[in-house]
Formats: sequence, C-alpha cells, structure tokens
Amino acid sequence: MRPAPFTLARPGTVPEALALLADGGRPLAGGQSLVPQLTRRELAVERLVDLGGITELRRLDVTDAEIRIGAMVTLATLEDDPRIAARWPLLAEAVRHVGHRPIRVRSTVGGTLAFGDPPAEVPLALAVLGARTETAGPLITAVTAPAQPTRGWGFHETARRLNDRATAVAAALLLDPDTVRLGTATAATTPQVVELTLADAAAHPDPIARRAVQQAIERAGADA
Repeated sequence: MRPAPFTLARPGTVPEALALLADGGRPLAGGQSLVPQLTRRELAVERLVDLGGITELRRLDVTDAEIRIGAMVTLATLEDDPRIAARWPLLAEAVRHVGHRPIRVRSTVGGTLAFGDPPAEVPLALAVLGARTETAGPLITAVTAPAQPTRGWGFHETARRLNDRATAVAAALLLDPDTVRLGTATAATTPQVVELTLADAAAHPDPIARRAVQQAIERAGADA
C-alpha cells in the first residue's frame, strides 16, 4: 500500500518550519512512526515538513552543568557518544533498548517525545533525569537535562521479544542515600515519576520497578 499523495517541504530554519506548520503542514522527524501510518493509510496529510535540514535542531551540547539535545539528534548519536555513557548512563541504557540499531539511526529525540508512546524508554528516562523540553510554538526544539551524580541508577523493561515495543518499563535514580526518583510506565497506563524513600522504592508493588531500584542500589554499592 502507498500513502495518499502529499507535498514535501524542507525548511532550513525553525522560523521557516513554523510558517509551514501554521499553513497546515505536519512535522516529519525520523519518520519511524509517522511513515508506517501514512503507508497503511491510517493517516493522511496534505504536506509534510521535513525537519532534517534544520542544523540547529541537530546540535548536541554538553557542559559541566547540563546536556542540551536538539530535537533532531538521533538515538544512535546518543548511543555512540561517550559523554552520555559517562555522565548520563541511565539515558544511554534507555536508548539501547529502543528497537534495533537501524531504527535508532533514524529515530530522533524530538520525534520520540512528540509521538508520546506511554512505555517509550527515552522519554521516561529523561523525565527521571529531570529534563525540560524546549518548544517554539507547536514544535519541540530541544530537551535539556541537568548533570547527575552517578550514585546509582537502574533501568528495566519487559517486552514480548528482544527489541520489541516495551510492555512495561521502569527507571530509577538515587538522588541521595535515602531518596529514589522512580519512573514507571506500561502500554496501558500513563507514565508516572515519583520520589520515594529507598525503603518504599525497594518495596514497590511493581516487580519491574523493584528490579530497576535494585539495580540502582547495586550500582551505588559498586561505586562506593
């Protein structure tokens, strides 16, 4: 099956993209979710606005205080960057759970956030890391996360098969020796991020969450 006919626009700047979107266009990031919908004719658009040519959306900036990830930065870029693995290991681990490598090469951070799949790994990890989303009108332009102490972190998910869409996912970050920030989500529930005492987090009723917390505890002990 082929998509219904549409026009394709390739803006070079964010203002150009915003003008096209205001005129009825639909943004195209990595296309990993949108293109199959178009191909199956579950969705029809008159104009796609390809964001791939906007250089500023592909910037990845790391400072002592934070990381700023442009919306068109791919998951593979995060996976390959040693700064992410060293300073935001929870994010690096979440990225590796997203599909297969060819998918991560195309999938973008902004596209993942905009699609809003409840058990999506990267949005949940970013939420646990205290990330903030930057927007220009209806367009996600970047996400910023503060530098994190590596006291301990954990990530665990279940799926029908390796690299399939997750059915349940949990991410945990030790903020101090007795406080855990815990994010949980399933395919049927809204993602939640809460801060709990270590004892309450370790006794969480969800076994996926307990596993992520246990990983955080074990890593904290190994780094002590």
